[in-house]
Amino acid sequence: MCFGAAIPTRFQHTLMRNTRRNPMRVIFPLISVSAMAGLAACASLPASDGAGSISPPPANGECRVDDAKALEGQTLPTEVKIKALTGASTVRVVGPNDMVTQDFRVERVTIIVDPLTRKILRANCG
Repeated sequence: MCFGAAIPTRFQHTLMRNTRRNPMRVIFPLISVSAMAGLAACASLPASDGAGSISPPPANGECRVDDAKALEGQTLPTEVKIKALTGASTVRVVGPNDMVTQDFRVERVTIIVDPLTRKILRANCG
C-alpha cells in the first residue's frame, strides 16, 4: 500500500499495523464526518407565512419593547406574527422554568409561555 513518497517508511509500517489491529481508527473519523454532514443538512430554514412565501425580517431587525410587552396575556401566536408585531428577527419561546442564555441580543424577543394554557406570561427583548 503506497502512502506517498513524503511519508517515512517507518510511519507507513506503524500506520498499517495500527489500522489492521484496530479498524475503528479509520472507520470512526469517516462516521464522524458523515454524521456532521447529515446534521448540516438538518439546519433550520426561515419560517414561512403559510402562503409559500418567506417573510423577510424587518429592516432594522431590532425588537420593540413596548410591542413585546403588549403580547403578555395573549395566546401564543405563530413565530411569523410575533416577528411582525415586535420587529424582532429572532424569536425564543421558553417555559417559565427553562434555562436560557443571558446574552443580550437586540434583534431577539424572548417569550415565556405557560405550558398548560399557552398564554404568554412575559415577553421581553434581548
